[in-house]
Amino acid sequence: MKNKNWASNHWQQLLVATLAILVFCFWLFLYPHILTMREQSQLFLWTWDYFTERITTPGGFAQYIAECLVQFFRNPVYGACIYAILFLLTYGLSRQLLGNKYPLLSFLPPLALWGLSLFPYIPLTPTIAIILLITWLAFLPQQKKGKTISMIILLPVIFWMTGPGIADYYWEEERKSTLEEMRYDLMVRMKDWTGIVEEFHRHPSPSLAIQHAERLAEYYLKRIPEEDLYRADVFSNLSLHSESSAFIMDEVYFHLGLVNMSQRATFEAMESIPSHNKSGRALSRLVETSLITGQYEVALKYISILEDTSLYRTWARKMKPLAEHPQLIRQHPVYRRLQEIYQQTDDTFFY
Repeated sequence: MKNKNWASNHWQQLLVATLAILVFCFWLFLYPHILTMREQSQLFLWTWDYFTERITTPGGFAQYIAECLVQFFRNPVYGACIYAILFLLTYGLSRQLLGNKYPLLSFLPPLALWGLSLFPYIPLTPTIAIILLITWLAFLPQQKKGKTISMIILLPVIFWMTGPGIADYYWEEERKSTLEEMRYDLMVRMKDWTGIVEEFHRHPSPSLAIQHAERLAEYYLKRIPEEDLYRADVFSNLSLHSESSAFIMDEVYFHLGLVNMSQRATFEAMESIPSHNKSGRALSRLVETSLITGQYEVALKYISILEDTSLYRTWARKMKPLAEHPQLIRQHPVYRRLQEIYQQTDDTFFY
């Protein structure tokens, strides 16, 4: 009997480890664009004001933890690792809660949360809220009296920390990014020009933003001349219908040297975020466009915000001397060229 129990536990552990590896590979190789979309849709700050703003609202504690984790999704490897760890954690807590009598049931909560995470516009907050709730239930005292006291004392606290967070998702149907746009957005951001062209040739897209991204990729692969990039529909605001499409067009305009249009597309992308959060990626681009257009005080304002982040702080500190000493921009290989284009051309508008 002892050997049978040992074998059973051994296979369960092997199954858990295998599923955790599958979770990691699933996110890293199949859906990295959902990870980066979630990261670029928020701005997590290491400030006391940000912390108190979150924890003083119902469900804010779960939201704070979720946003702290999501900031690392900027690197899909980190994001995939976090989801794998959350899977293992949820399984372990479920096993603690359900005991050894129903071992297979312990897989249901982590699998359910895995399925929940597939919906791009449902943030990580509900997942963290449910994990916190399972943690509380798993470690309740076994004695009836102790459990009753714990329920009376801690239930309001747990509700404040997690309850409303379970329903913390919202979006406008007409402003949603498609998975296709998220995928192209990541490829443009990573400058994967070959991947963009190959994907488009396999599955042509009706999206204007994706079509412009494909032409930009063709240009960088030296397959079309520069004048082919400036088609009339590149100036159409119809290509800015969602967060991801606006971010794609921001990159396209920036590469074309249309700095003002890049700036406007960035603002449009940030306004399209369903939760109305700010965006670290958007603020980074606004720093660049402000430097190029000579709005140095504005650039310093955005830089000061990014200095309170984890993954944008180093970059922001490199940009700060350019805002404080604008003459240094003349030595920058990219910003110098874009500033010359901006100063020598008329402003361009959408139609």
